[in-house]
Amino acid sequence: MSILQAMLHASRKVRMKPENKWDFESVRAVVRSAIRKLLKEPKLLDFQINERTLTQRLSMRLQPAFHPLFVDCEYNRMWTEQGDRVKRLRWRAELTRTDDINGNTVYPDIVVHKRGTQAENRLVIEAKRRGSTLAKGHKDYRKLCAFTNPKGLFHYNLGAHLYFRRNGHGRARCHIVWFARGDVTGVTDDVDNVTASFRNPCAPALRKM
Repeated sequence: MSILQAMLHASRKVRMKPENKWDFESVRAVVRSAIRKLLKEPKLLDFQINERTLTQRLSMRLQPAFHPLFVDCEYNRMWTEQGDRVKRLRWRAELTRTDDINGNTVYPDIVVHKRGTQAENRLVIEAKRRGSTLAKGHKDYRKLCAFTNPKGLFHYNLGAHLYFRRNGHGRARCHIVWFARGDVTGVTDDVDNVTASFRNPCAPALRKM
C-alpha cells in the first residue's frame, strides 16, 4: 500500500469519529481556503517582502479554523519527557543575513500544535516565494520528511510545502506539496486568488481601537 493510499485509508477511518476534526481532507480544505484568502490581500506579493511576512499573515488565516490548537510561526521549542528543548535537526550551520527574504531557518515556518505536548502536533508548513519547485533532496523536502517521520522526534501528522509565485498573467498562485509519514504523499494542490474576496481578519479588532 502506498503512503497516499495508507493515509487516505486512515483518514476515512478517523472520520468515523465525529470528535476528530483534523483528518487529511479537513486540514487540506482549511489550508487551501486560508491561502486563497491570503492571495487576495492587496500588494502582498507585489514586492520582495520576506517570507516571514507571508507566513505571519497565513497563520492569522489559519488560527480560527484550528482553535483550540495554536498556529505559531517559527516555533523553535519542543516538549519531551526531559522538559523544554530547542527544535534541532541534524543540519550543519547556515549563514543567515539580516536582509534575507527567503526565511532560511531550521525550525519550521508554521506549526499547528498544542503547546507543551507532542500529542497534538498536527501540521508543519514550509513556505517559499523564490526559486524552483520542490525537488527531492532540497532542504525543505528533507525538513518536512523529518518533521513528519513517525519514528523521528517531532511526530507531525501532516506537512505542507507552499510555493508562492505569480504566473505570466500576474495572477498570484500557490503550489502545495503534501507530506505525511516521513515522505511526500503524491497529493498536490494549486490555489489562486480568483475565487476569493479580501477580508482583513484584523478588521474587527481595528474597529475597536
